[in-house]
Amino acid sequence: MNTPSAQEPAWCRCAAFVSSRHMEIMVLELPEVDVTSCQNTNQCRNRCVNEINTMTNEMDLWSTVDGDTVGQYFCHELFTHGLFWIHNSYIGRGMVVFVCFLEKATEETVDKLSKHITNVRLCENDNGRRVSVCDVQGDVLIVPQATLGGKLKGKAMQYHMNIDKVFGEALYRKFCHQVRSSSEKVSSGNVKCGVYGTRQVLSMDTNGPYTHIIEV
Repeated sequence: MNTPSAQEPAWCRCAAFVSSRHMEIMVLELPEVDVTSCQNTNQCRNRCVNEINTMTNEMDLWSTVDGDTVGQYFCHELFTHGLFWIHNSYIGRGMVVFVCFLEKATEETVDKLSKHITNVRLCENDNGRRVSVCDVQGDVLIVPQATLGGKLKGKAMQYHMNIDKVFGEALYRKFCHQVRSSSEKVSSGNVKCGVYGTRQVLSMDTNGPYTHIIEV
C-alpha cells in the first residue's frame, strides 16, 4: 500500500517567465489558480489565461502580444517550455493507481478495471490480512500515465499502441467516475484524480516497494 502525501491545497502554478518584446523586459510572477474542479487540461489552461488577463489588465500591461492576450501568450510559452505545473490532488493512506489505455480499450475495459481496483486485496488491515482499499477506508489517487503503453524499439521508446487522445480522455473520466462511485458506496476514503494529458509531478511515501501490474 502506498501512502502519498502533500501539504498544499489544489492549485495551478504558473512559474515566473521572462519575455522580451520591443527591447523591453517584463518579468511576470503569475498567480496561483484553483483548479480543483477542472476536468481536463484545456479547462485548467483557460482558467489560468483568464486569471492572468485580469491581473495584467489591472497592472495596465499590454492587452495583446502578437494578437493574443497576455494570458494566452504567457500560458502558451509556459506550456512550451515546460514551466506550467498542475497540482490538484493529494491523498492520505491508500493506493496510487497509474493508468494507461491502449488502442483496443473500450468502455467494457473501464468497467472491468474499476471493479478490480476497488476489490483487489492489496492493502493490509490492522490484523495483517490482505483486504481491498475500500475495506481499510483508504484513499485512491488515480494518475493518467501514457508512458506505460511504451514499447522499446532499438534505443527508443514508441507509443503507437496507445489509444487516441480524445477517446482516451473520455475513458479516463469514466474510469475515475466509476472508481469514485464504487468507493463512496462502501468507504469513507477519498478518490482523487490527476488531469489527463498534462505533465504532473508526484511525491509519495511508501512502505514498499509494493507495485503490481493489472492488465485488462
